[in-house]
Amino acid sequence: LPGESVTAPTVSQCRTVGESLARMHVAGSDYPRHQVNPRGLEWWDEVAPVVGRCVSEEQRSLLISELAFQKEIAASPSYEQLPKGPVHADLFRDNALFDGEHLTGIFDFYFAGCDAFLFDIAVCLNDWCVEDCTGGQRDDRAAAFLGGYESVRALTPAERTLLPAMQRAGAFRFWLSRLWDLHQPREAALLKAHDPSHFERILRVLRGEVA
Repeated sequence: LPGESVTAPTVSQCRTVGESLARMHVAGSDYPRHQVNPRGLEWWDEVAPVVGRCVSEEQRSLLISELAFQKEIAASPSYEQLPKGPVHADLFRDNALFDGEHLTGIFDFYFAGCDAFLFDIAVCLNDWCVEDCTGGQRDDRAAAFLGGYESVRALTPAERTLLPAMQRAGAFRFWLSRLWDLHQPREAALLKAHDPSHFERILRVLRGEVA
């Protein structure tokens, strides 16, 4: 594919990614086969106690608290109402290519599965629309991303209500998986360990613990 990954996406690029994600969701909404998100709640519940033995007491407390919150959300009537289907689940900046402002491709569907579309949206917001140095959201990018998405598929009332919780879920998922890769390394030629603290910072911002 032509193009390159962007490190500092423009507002226009964020809008384009939002549009493209919505098209993927619409296209896959009636796909008959089902594969559970391999890094969803069941995996979190299995891995968090293992990782918890390798981190500080403060981090362990955060793991326990956030996992309990996400279980509560997943059991709520609002969560049941969320539209679901195939999701990319890992659409970070390095999994898309741009030629200028033109999106030329989206790839790396290794962690794809079926989940709430809102989780996919949250994962994107937490990468495309944050300041890397602070973990805070860039409102201009987020508005563009969501505007692009909703130009194709409007969010439901339940999705609007649970967006903050799903952004926490997205941050928790990647904090947990990076802790897992750091403390439980496995042989994999293409596996590159990432800094867990980045998503811990984003999660704490979303929880209101960091200004």
